[in-house]
Parts: sequence; structure tokens; C-alpha cells
Amino acid sequence: KHSSPTASPHLRHMAQQVLPSGLVLTYDVRRKPDAGEMELSSGWFVHYFSPEGLPKMPSHTVFVLDVSGSMMDDNKLPQLKVAMESILRGLHPDDSFEILVFSTYVVSLGVYSARGRDLERSIAKVHRLQAQGGTNVDDAFKQALQGLQMLNGTGTAKQIVFLTDGQATVGERDNGQLRRNVREANRYRH
Repeated sequence: KHSSPTASPHLRHMAQQVLPSGLVLTYDVRRKPDAGEMELSSGWFVHYFSPEGLPKMPSHTVFVLDVSGSMMDDNKLPQLKVAMESILRGLHPDDSFEILVFSTYVVSLGVYSARGRDLERSIAKVHRLQAQGGTNVDDAFKQALQGLQMLNGTGTAKQIVFLTDGQATVGERDNGQLRRNVREANRYRH
């Protein structure tokens, strides 16, 4: 039997009130103590499972933040700053992360641990971000993947969180080619 979690009408209404920029957030924390849930859509699938009783694996996240000129519109950059502070404060103290910002070019704001002064320094840097320039999605993804590849073989879970408001305007702009470029840059991931 296939089931698809859906947002309650109240959550959908809240999303329309709080997130006017088109971002829709839906999540489900209820899980059955079995093999999890699977969703199928248009030839793709996702398997959700939450094993219990396992030790937490350290993780390293590369946050890739769009600071292009379009982020000045509709209060997007202030929303990104508030969201990032909340995300960073929610990380486990044993985790680490890098913050990349991109517009026409990609710049690393540094690699941090998710505790103490490191955490506070990273949040302060996020709050100082300013929007300008184009949107270079291709270089941003490539640099994020390069940073994660340095952690291969360390027993650390690796992930990229990519936050942008739109289409690439600098560098590679074709979505199909962008996907191929990411796939190619990510082929040596194990």
C-alpha cells in the first residue's frame, strides 16, 4: 500500500501567510517501526526511514547560499538570514559545516564546528550578507562538491543544502547541462 503524506490545510495556510516567496515546506516526523515509507512519482522514488538506537554519525553540511541581486526582492535575503540562523542553531554540536555564498562568483565564508564561538561567528557572517550580482549555480555546485570530497573516507555523513530563488544567469544556464555537470562532479563521491 502506497501512502503520501500531505500537509494539513492549517499548515498550507500558514505556508501561504509566512512564506510568500513560493517556498513550501512539508515534513512528517511520524514513522512506523518497520521498513519506513516509500513514495513514487514520475519514475522516481524516495524511501523514508528512521532507524532508532543507532549512534549518531557526525555530519558535515555545505550550505550554499544565493546572494545574487534578485535576493534583494521581496525580502528574500532577510528571510534567508533568519532561516540560516535557525538551521545553524539546530545542528548537533558534533557536526561541522561550511558556508558558501554565490552570486557571479563563489566565496567560502569558512568551515565551522556547530558549537560555541565557531557557531556564533558563522551566524554573524550570515547576518552581514548583502545581495548583488548574477546567479552562478554551476560554479556553486562544483565548489560545494569539491569541499565534500575532501572528507571521503572519514566516516562523516556529507550533504549539501542549496538555497536559491531562481534560475542561473551566469555561467552554464541550461538546466539539463547543470544536472550533467553536477553528476560528473559527484561521480567520485565514495
